Amino acid sequence: MIGVDAGAIGETDDRLKVGVYRVTLELLKHLSRIDSVNSYRLYSFAPIPQDTMRQFGPNMMNIPLTPSTGYLKLRVPIELSLHPVDMFLGLSQALPQGVGKSLGFIYDLGFIHYPKLYGTHAKKLEKQTEHVTHRSTHIVTISKATKVDIIKTYNISPSKITVLYPGISDIFRKNKEKIHHSIPYFLMVGLLKPGKNIPLAIRAFALLLTKTKKLYDLVIIGGDTGLDSDIYKTIKESKLENRVHLLGFVQDREVAKWYKGAKAFLALSSSEGYCLPAAEAIASGCPVIHVKNGALSEIVGDAGIEVKVNDQERIANAMISIQKRRFDVSCKKQSSQFQWTKFAQRVYDILDI
Repeated sequence: MIGVDAGAIGETDDRLKVGVYRVTLELLKHLSRIDSVNSYRLYSFAPIPQDTMRQFGPNMMNIPLTPSTGYLKLRVPIELSLHPVDMFLGLSQALPQGVGKSLGFIYDLGFIHYPKLYGTHAKKLEKQTEHVTHRSTHIVTISKATKVDIIKTYNISPSKITVLYPGISDIFRKNKEKIHHSIPYFLMVGLLKPGKNIPLAIRAFALLLTKTKKLYDLVIIGGDTGLDSDIYKTIKESKLENRVHLLGFVQDREVAKWYKGAKAFLALSSSEGYCLPAAEAIASGCPVIHVKNGALSEIVGDAGIEVKVNDQERIANAMISIQKRRFDVSCKKQSSQFQWTKFAQRVYDILDI
């Protein structure tokens, strides 16, 4: 019997179905296909929608623990004391108090290196992540860069941590259709929050337009939860109201078309434990211009161009030079590492620790 913190997939706002939501959904979906031995109790602080549960096998049962107050500190521990499990999966970078054998998932330590970007959540994330590192029987993280970060920060033995790359949905991998957009464009995808360095991308894009006679657009897709207010300010200061397009939340099938037609994807974040949109872009055949930060160099590999952090000149030059090279083979080779089936199989293997 395996207990799972599946609270992330109780989310009903489509704009927030990213990151941990995607990992939790895809892992459980693929585990239900390959695991016919174990039973899973999916704990959540709100009922998991029925259309989501229908994606899982009959060996997975949702146990809502409402209200959400005291979910991990009180409600899950009480449930586990009444109905013990053999293994607990902490998929949201947190573990309940008093848990026994467990597999903890750690995605990023950005809250330690850039606490201002996380506001009041930084201290909470730091406390719960420290608990995960020391109380987990084993840890799964999603990049070599994050593994090194965990080892240095928490003095954890490397043998306790396994690196598993999340997968890419077939929606992106198998899509052949490009969006109909009359002007060549560069692309960014993700929540429009501070730390994604979208204002930097806009300034570099403005510099690009001064360097070339060609006309380009910058298309930015993502929900505005935790909006970086400097985005609109930078667009106005750069006089790019007609060249920078904020599309808001877009469904995956349409995002796939935007990836397919873009000249390049821009990944300029201050901190990334993996960067799923960059991996999706690569799987779509779209090269990535990325800063040398966190796991970005590792995830992109030869499927793009690396630039220095905050170097607008280098970013603008990369936007020109990336169009002179072909990345088809590099994108295909790099994206072959990102498979949900492989991710779930490795997690399944680790369950026997």
